[in-house]
Amino acid sequence: MNNISANNNWQFLTATLNFFDNFGAIYIPSEDIILLSNHFISFFKIAPAASYTPSEIRRFFPLNTFNLLFKNEKKAIQQISFPYGNKRYHFTRECQEVTANFGTYITYRLQSLNVSSVNHQLSSNKYLQLVINNIPEAIFWKDKNSVFQGCNQKLADIAGLSSPNDIIGKTDYELPWTKEEADFFVKIDQEVMNRGKAMYDIVEPQLQADGKKAWLNTHKIPLKDAKGNVIGILGTFEDVTTRVRHEELLQNNLKLIKKQKIELEKYINSNEELERFAFVASHDMKTPLRTIISFSQLLKRSLKGRIHNHEIEYLNFIESSTKNLNLLIDDLLQYSRVNNQQLTPQRTNIQYLVESIFLDFKTAIDECKAKINIQFSECKLTGDKNK
Repeated sequence: MNNISANNNWQFLTATLNFFDNFGAIYIPSEDIILLSNHFISFFKIAPAASYTPSEIRRFFPLNTFNLLFKNEKKAIQQISFPYGNKRYHFTRECQEVTANFGTYITYRLQSLNVSSVNHQLSSNKYLQLVINNIPEAIFWKDKNSVFQGCNQKLADIAGLSSPNDIIGKTDYELPWTKEEADFFVKIDQEVMNRGKAMYDIVEPQLQADGKKAWLNTHKIPLKDAKGNVIGILGTFEDVTTRVRHEELLQNNLKLIKKQKIELEKYINSNEELERFAFVASHDMKTPLRTIISFSQLLKRSLKGRIHNHEIEYLNFIESSTKNLNLLIDDLLQYSRVNNQQLTPQRTNIQYLVESIFLDFKTAIDECKAKINIQFSECKLTGDKNK
């Protein structure tokens, strides 16, 4: 037996075989060794070892059976049959050559077609793979060089691969992600493996095979052998694109609300300044108006009996116009306070309002020699005439 310890890469490959394959084997041409899964070893009653040379494996099989099992092909799927002990076994044999950055190796997977206890063991593993493929999160595992050794169907779909087997031997740089994303993925891989501690909730972007950019929430856990040595990494991630976009939308809305708050504060300050101005202006403007009204009334009394009727009409017009201007100033003050007061709706005579407006503009109408005819019907509306 070859009892030389395999390096970490081969240890990881063996661990992968034992986890997912009942009958699995890997041939490494550069070192001329074969790795076998525990199921393969126990079923064919092979003495356990870390690795084997081809000649050591031949001791347990006839030459034609060995050649049938370990025929070197880049990729092939076929049904094989051979006798072993007092029974004949039928398998589906899958062979695939994988090139990784640490070398090339060939994987062999056997699926039993016999109705036996072996079939039951295989069905358990198939069920496990079925469970992994139906988990909504993407799952993957890599060796110490960040080379993929497997994944579930979810990740295969995201990467645009037809099956999880197609990812074996690939790196992140051979998948649809951008170089910057691949650099980040590998950097986190190495951090987790060097520290020997898991990292959770790593939010990272990913360009997927369909061209869409997704946001992922990733967890990465170091894989260790029986002696506690890190031999790879196990990762899972879920698509949180919708959540990230909602958070971005929320942040944008908060910024907009903050901006609107600033604008509202400016408006409130401006309105307060307008109210102060209107109050001061109305006070300053009312003083001369009161003087005009008073002197108009004094003039009418002092000239009583000595002025003509049309002159009295002129004085009345001055007094009326001055009172209207005084009301306009009151209205201006009321308008400046419009946001601070409640409406006081009441029934309002539209004819009275229109006639008041005509009276205010009588001089301008006379100067233009305008003729305005309005026919009124009894019409009243509910509203606040000051606003």
